[in-house]
Amino acid sequence: MGAYFTHLSFNDRLLIDRLIRDNYKVSEIAKIIGKHESTVYKELKRSTYIHTNSDLTTEIRYNPDGAEKRYRNNLKKKGPGLKIEEDYALADFIEDEILTNKSSPWVALQKARERKRDFLVEIKSVNTIYSYIKKGDIFYSLTMPDTPYRRKGKRGKVIRQVRRVAAGTSIEKRPENVLDREMFGHCELDTVKGQNTNKKSILVLTERKTRFEIMEVLNRTTVEEVRKAINRVKKRYGKECSKIFKTITVDNGPEFADPKVLSIQKGKHIETVFYCHPYPSWERGSNENQNKLVRRHLPKSSDFDKVLNRNVIKDIEAWINNYPRQMFDGKASRELFDKEISKLIS
Repeated sequence: MGAYFTHLSFNDRLLIDRLIRDNYKVSEIAKIIGKHESTVYKELKRSTYIHTNSDLTTEIRYNPDGAEKRYRNNLKKKGPGLKIEEDYALADFIEDEILTNKSSPWVALQKARERKRDFLVEIKSVNTIYSYIKKGDIFYSLTMPDTPYRRKGKRGKVIRQVRRVAAGTSIEKRPENVLDREMFGHCELDTVKGQNTNKKSILVLTERKTRFEIMEVLNRTTVEEVRKAINRVKKRYGKECSKIFKTITVDNGPEFADPKVLSIQKGKHIETVFYCHPYPSWERGSNENQNKLVRRHLPKSSDFDKVLNRNVIKDIEAWINNYPRQMFDGKASRELFDKEISKLIS
């Protein structure tokens, strides 16, 4: 990816000019010069002019000399006064990170800072990226709906009257120290579903302190399939399971109706499995936020029966666990989880 997001050389611009005159497509030009398509599109958009022929007809032409001169002038005045629209490589890099690599603008900014020597401009704040996206004339195809939802103002919590009891021990009896996320090993469990007609779904287990995610495919959203998935988790972590998974908090979905199935610590489901109240989603806030990361890869319109398999799920799981998190100052959940595991087995 590195070569795609470096600046065009004068030879690149001369080659673009020749290929345009020979009626090459933009996609073909991008492959020939080893750049991203959006780089070529933007170069043509900003560096074309209307040429008048000797017979007074007009045509649109690309001006490689003018483009190179503009780049050289920008290079001379490199510094805080230069704006992102004058650094095509940086704009392309951010756009590709968000659209292709599913990064948030914050993560795209951190990665751009790691490669700052490749760019003319240094962006100071993630709000700058959001403002450029909203303007709509900087990026080739990046728009606000392509970005993860920004945090909104706090809403009042609506408490509905509960008309049925939980399937097992209520969250009201969960130890209070679970709430502050200071202790490792307290988890939340949920299912992510596709289209209404789909049989397959995803079981997601989130460790609250590190936000480490474990994902398993369910062929049916049933108690039996959940049991099989939990057994796969037990097999994955072996004898360390009881140390890693201290409590599990779930909602009242029918697939979670048997607390004995959910308990990773044998014979201790009453002390380790807790059920939320029937409506408040914030009681499993980690699950709710992690599910938004899953949805970047599998939107609600996805046909899970067609696209879900173990390889797909494990790729998404790895992406989530290696994703730089703003809440952890850029560290990934995998790094934090592994540190906690090393403490347990040392």
